[in-house]
Amino acid sequence: MHRDGHHRGCRGSGLLNKVGTLTPGKEADIVVLDARNINTWPMNNVPGTIVTMMNPRHVRDVLIAGKVVYWKGKLVGWNIDRVLTQVEQARERVLARINGPAKIGKVPKFNNSSSNPYRPNFLASCCFTGQNKASPEYVLRP
Repeated sequence: MHRDGHHRGCRGSGLLNKVGTLTPGKEADIVVLDARNINTWPMNNVPGTIVTMMNPRHVRDVLIAGKVVYWKGKLVGWNIDRVLTQVEQARERVLARINGPAKIGKVPKFNNSSSNPYRPNFLASCCFTGQNKASPEYVLRP
């Protein structure tokens, strides 16, 4: 790609006044990588090191539209403990549905058997236990 290919693309799409160059007043997404790292130093080939040896753990800082969202390896503006608690609560709700009673009946329409169709049967056949009897059994064709 030509060195200023991105610049030309922004001009062609009518976005050059908003993005395309690092200029005050324009939006910029910037990722700062921690290159001085035991598993990447010394860097003899910068692009090759970034592409082949770096991963998300090498990200030090991130700015989106010029706003700092990740700084020195930490999210900015997020209550991580609260997010983790919400993830745990979501897991408990999913497990409660999995381990809860089967939803059967006509309103709303459920096609499940009255056994516990959501929970896997660990000690028996995986294929026929709790199977929906409304569907015909699959027969392997020659």
